Amino acid sequence: ELYEPLFQTTVMSRVVYHTNDPVLTAHAFAETEFFTKDINHAHPLYGVKSAHAGIFLTNTATKEWKEGHKFIVPAFSPKAITAYTPRMEAVVRTSFRIFDELDLSNQAWNAYSFMLKLSSQLVGELIIGADFGHFERVESPIHDIPKAIVKLLGLNKKVTSWGDWY
Repeated sequence: ELYEPLFQTTVMSRVVYHTNDPVLTAHAFAETEFFTKDINHAHPLYGVKSAHAGIFLTNTATKEWKEGHKFIVPAFSPKAITAYTPRMEAVVRTSFRIFDELDLSNQAWNAYSFMLKLSSQLVGELIIGADFGHFERVESPIHDIPKAIVKLLGLNKKVTSWGDWY
């Protein structure tokens, strides 16, 4: 409020825009024919940008992004949701025994690692038909596929946070 609803800062040659205005935020995050998102050198995902990643790691104006979005809307249709909800529910139910065991142990535990296990277990089951075995026991390790993705994103975050001056 002190600096108006939109202002910019520059830290180590990286320009960041700030706002607390929901209308401005809606404009900034809207994807229209007049506004696209480019993963440029200042973007946090620039280090892992890939045209082959389709939706999340490419510019919105690319052919790959447009092709990938053809599948998003049908994936959230009522018919699709009806089809995969029972599979999602089954995956979530496998976690109950583990969370009950953690609750009964009366000790603190890292929620992040278990949410990573649960979300990647869901993606594994629904997208590639793989059971990562994350909820066989409390100590079940995170499968190599999500572990590699987490490591890549962690390294990318570390490098991009250093900025262009590095």
